[in-house]
Amino acid sequence: MKKYILQILKLIRGGEVPQLPNYLQTKVHGQTRTLVDMLIELNKRNRYTSPGEALKDLWGHLEHLRTDGDEVAFNCSVRSINAFADQCFPNGTLDVKLLESKLQQHNFYAGIDAVYKDYVFEKTITLIAYLNDFRRYTTPDQLMSDFLYATGGVNACGPNKDNYYFSFSHYVDYFLKHYLTKFWDELTVHGTLDNEAFYDFMIGRHSRGVKKYGLEAVIKRNFQPNSCHKEAYAPYRGGAAPVYVKSPFFTSVNLSTSNRRFIKSCGEGMGPNSVRDYFEFSLIQRLLESDEKYVFCDNKYDYDSYIPKYDDTLPVFTCAGYRINFDSEETKKAFLKEMRERCRRRGVRF
Repeated sequence: MKKYILQILKLIRGGEVPQLPNYLQTKVHGQTRTLVDMLIELNKRNRYTSPGEALKDLWGHLEHLRTDGDEVAFNCSVRSINAFADQCFPNGTLDVKLLESKLQQHNFYAGIDAVYKDYVFEKTITLIAYLNDFRRYTTPDQLMSDFLYATGGVNACGPNKDNYYFSFSHYVDYFLKHYLTKFWDELTVHGTLDNEAFYDFMIGRHSRGVKKYGLEAVIKRNFQPNSCHKEAYAPYRGGAAPVYVKSPFFTSVNLSTSNRRFIKSCGEGMGPNSVRDYFEFSLIQRLLESDEKYVFCDNKYDYDSYIPKYDDTLPVFTCAGYRINFDSEETKKAFLKEMRERCRRRGVRF
C-alpha cells in the first residue's frame, strides 16, 4: 500500500488532476455558452452592426442584474430550493436528481431570462451535488443553510457583489470580446450580426468536430500549447473553443488511466484554473473544515488532506483544491487506513 500512496503523492505534486464526478464533467450551460445564447436573444431585437454595441448591451444587461437585483437567479435557486426541497427527501436523505427535476419545472421565463435561468439551475445543482457528497443532507433546512453559506446568497431586490455566485468571470468577458471583435466579418451578413453564424463559430464547429473526430484529434488540429505552460491548449483556428488542460486522469492508485486525456479548464487553464473543481472546492472548504465527520491530516509528504474519520463512503479532499476518486472501494479503504494511521502517529485525535 505504501508504494501506491507514494505514487499518488507524486502525481499530485506534479499538478495532475484526478477523475471528476459526473456532474462536473457534463455541464451544458457554462458561462461562454450562456453569454452566446444571451447575446443571440439581444440580437433578435437590436440587430447589431458593431461588436462594441453588442458587447455594451450584453454587459449592460448583466450589470442590471447585479445592481438592480437578480430576480431570475433568486427565483431559480433560493426560492426554488425553498419550494421543492422538502419533496426531495423520499428516504430521509436528499435525492439530488429528484431536486434537479423539480427545479427544471420552473419554466415561466422566456427569451434572455430563459437562457439565464438554465445557467442558474445548472450552477445551483452542481454546487448542491458537490456539497451533498460529503454533507449527506437529511433535511431541507440543512441544505438551504449550507447553500447560502457557500454562495453568499443572491439579492433579488438590490445590488449584489461583483463576484456573487451567479456572476460571470472577467476571463469570459475577454474571451467573448476577442472573438467577436477579431472575427466580426465572419459573423455578419451585410454588416449585421448573424445569429446562426455567430452560434456556429462560438459553439457549433467545436461541438461537431469533437463528436465526429474525437477531442484529441480536434485539439491536435486546431489547438496549440501555451508557450510557458505546455499542458494548457488554446484554440487558434477552426472557431472558438474552451481552453483544455492535458491531464492524464488516473482512476486508481495503480495509475491506470482513462481514455479522456483533456479536461475543460476554468479560465486560461494554468495554475489553480487547471483543476476543474477548484472553484467548487473553494466555496465548500470552510464547511469541510468545521465538519465533524472529517479530520485534517498534514504529513511529511506535503499531501495535506481532509479525510473522513470513520465513514469510508465519504469523499476525500486535498488542500490542492479537489477531491480524489478511487476505482474501487477496496483501494479507497486501504488508502484511508494508511492515512488514518499516519495521522494518529502525528498526534491527530479522532
